[in-house]
Order: sequence, then C-alpha cells, then structure tokens
Amino acid sequence: MGRLCAFPLVVLALCLPVASASASSRAAGSWAAPQIATVVDAGLMGTSAAEFRPDDPLLWQEFGVAVSSLGGAISVDDPYRPVTIRELDAQLVALAGLRSAARKVRSAARTAGLTPTAWLGTETVARMLGLRINHERANEQLERQLTQPASRAEAAYSIARLLAITDAEIDAVKKAAAGFTLPTLSGLRQSV
Repeated sequence: MGRLCAFPLVVLALCLPVASASASSRAAGSWAAPQIATVVDAGLMGTSAAEFRPDDPLLWQEFGVAVSSLGGAISVDDPYRPVTIRELDAQLVALAGLRSAARKVRSAARTAGLTPTAWLGTETVARMLGLRINHERANEQLERQLTQPASRAEAAYSIARLLAITDAEIDAVKKAAAGFTLPTLSGLRQSV
C-alpha cells in the first residue's frame, strides 16, 4: 500500500524538471528573448527569464508593478484583467513624458476635419518611439490588435525599448508632434 502512495509522488517529481525545462525553452525561444532578459534583469517583470511565460497575457497586477517601478502613477481596478495593447502603449507613452505630444497628433487630425479615435495620438507616438514591433510575415499570428490583450513578451519588448530610448529620440518625437499638420480634408477625402 505504501508503494502505491509513493508512486504518484515519484511521477510528479519526475515531471517537475520537465515542466521547468519547458518553461525555460519557451522564454529562450521567444521572439523577445533579449528584451525578456532586460526587463527581468531590471527587476521590472518576473524574477527569472526561465519562468517568464512570454505567451501569457500581461495582467494589470504585473504591469502596475512595472509602471510604478519606472516612476509612473497607476491605479488598478481589476488586477487580474489583461492589459490591452492600447493600454500598454498609453501607459508607456505617458512614462516617456509624451502624453502632450500624443494629444497634439490627435488634435491635428481633428483640425483637418477627421474624427480620430481616442488612441490615435498614443498609438502614433508609440510607433514613432519603436515601442511596438511589426512582426515578420511568417509570424503574423503574433500581431496584436489594439483591443487585444498584450502578451508578456510584447510588454517586455515595449518596456525594454522604453528603457533604451534616448533624450534625443524623445526630443525628436516632441518636435515632430509640435509640427504635425494635415491638410484640411473635406468630402470624398474625409470618407476615404
């Protein structure tokens, strides 16, 4: 009888290293492996690259810790809700000090007679900063829409990029946003 009780424990013990090795290989094989290492080393996301879970959705409880660690103020209503790409971009643009630049981009679109989405400015600035990656055609399944949850790998990529941004890059985005204009569009041009 004692052997029968010990058998499940032996099987469990043999499976644990396999699961750990599997997690390690997922993080190491992730498209964002260098960025995962960067954010883990900086103490912003997780304690180990081997246990990072790159394909899991980023939750607000995790992202809140990273934002706070980077000096941002954040209030989280539901810590277990996934962070969308749009929310990720907005928080990181604010951390870069470029919220007003994002507003200028959106305002310029409105002035031209367009009806921009609420996130036009932050998405534009996030792209200008390189916070988002355009995955290669072979990996298009990794592309996330603005309303979809951000993966932990996507967040690691964006946060690592934020850490690497120089003052010159920030100034360039501010300058581009300050001078951003669109021609006034009417009729058919607006509908297109």
